[in-house]
Amino acid sequence: MYKYELKKVTGRLSTKVTLAVFCVYLIWMLGAFYIRSEVWVNPQGDEERGIHAIHNLKEVKKEWEGPVTEEKIARVLEANARITSDPEYALEEGGLSNIGYAKTQGFQDIRGLINQSFCSFQENDYYMADRLSPEDAQQFYANRTDHLREWLYGEYSSSFSDKEKAYYIHQFEKMEVPLEYRYQTGWSKTIEFMMVVIMGAAIVVCILVASVFPWEYQTGASGVFYSSCYGRSRGIKVKIGAVLTIATAVYWAAVLVSSGILLAVFGTDGAGCMIQANGFWKSLYNITNLEAYIFCIACGYIICLFMSILTAWLSAVTGSSILPIVTSFLLIMAPAVVGQYVTGGLAGDILGLLPHQLMQGTTLLRLFTVYTIGGKVVNLCQILPLLYLGMTAVLLPAVYLVYRKKEVY
Repeated sequence: MYKYELKKVTGRLSTKVTLAVFCVYLIWMLGAFYIRSEVWVNPQGDEERGIHAIHNLKEVKKEWEGPVTEEKIARVLEANARITSDPEYALEEGGLSNIGYAKTQGFQDIRGLINQSFCSFQENDYYMADRLSPEDAQQFYANRTDHLREWLYGEYSSSFSDKEKAYYIHQFEKMEVPLEYRYQTGWSKTIEFMMVVIMGAAIVVCILVASVFPWEYQTGASGVFYSSCYGRSRGIKVKIGAVLTIATAVYWAAVLVSSGILLAVFGTDGAGCMIQANGFWKSLYNITNLEAYIFCIACGYIICLFMSILTAWLSAVTGSSILPIVTSFLLIMAPAVVGQYVTGGLAGDILGLLPHQLMQGTTLLRLFTVYTIGGKVVNLCQILPLLYLGMTAVLLPAVYLVYRKKEVY
């Protein structure tokens, strides 16, 4: 029975088309936006792309590996000032020529950290480092907590309780210094791409499992199914097992293959570096790149299971395969779009708990949303996985009970 349920899904033309479209989409995104987007500027000022360019960029960045001490920050500021102040590399409209930029590629990651450190909490100024001197290096780490305090006790002071403010500051102060810098583009690209994979896999899974329960009604075979010896017991359990198997297979195939491609191209260097040294300077979470990756894909799997069971429940209740697909799609996409325009307040707190949050690993690790429960401050990374594991556990027997009580017609 189990193999038969799987064969019904995998043998359909719609399944093959859906999976083919998903594969093409992932390949296109990987090639166009993640591998081809990496640019190496050679000493002559010409841009190069592809595997060779990635290798060259990696080599120059590895020259700056090591602890991010005040001395290293001062060295970067000195090197940056030397290049940006040289008239030979200056453009009339401002900025550096490609030849000048080529000389800064090795320390661009650390330069980015400097910009984030010296900009105010919600400011983003690419040229901040150009206005600093090596003497400013001593403020590099202190700025992180100082700017947080200014933000918490400034314009947004009323948005947070005293306990929440203390929690934010404590999390920032827990970060061990100095940070360790390694070439870690492989992890930054992979963690970022997981958001694309997880959201795509969840939608595909919803499409595939939507017809598992209504199939007998749509084909007129419900009478045969329910009159069989195990139709209302083992048959329903087999359907639930098929739903979970499809969700698991699609999800892990997409995650492991895409992760493998990116890490094979960019390398696994920097797995043990803290995420604050990898574009997450203001993150609350003091974890490594590898831990961030594991957390993102674990959350993605939880939400993929939840969406598959929710879709199965909706299809069992409605007897339709189209309505559950539309509902699940809206549940995934609508909050993600609305969340771009609604932040803070009750609406922001509600949006923070919806399924799309677990699909957006990089966004989740940057969010400052916390909740005070029973006098204790907890963050989204503590709440969401447990919340959706619990909801999945509740929906599993709900699907069984709904379909078992279905009438034959």
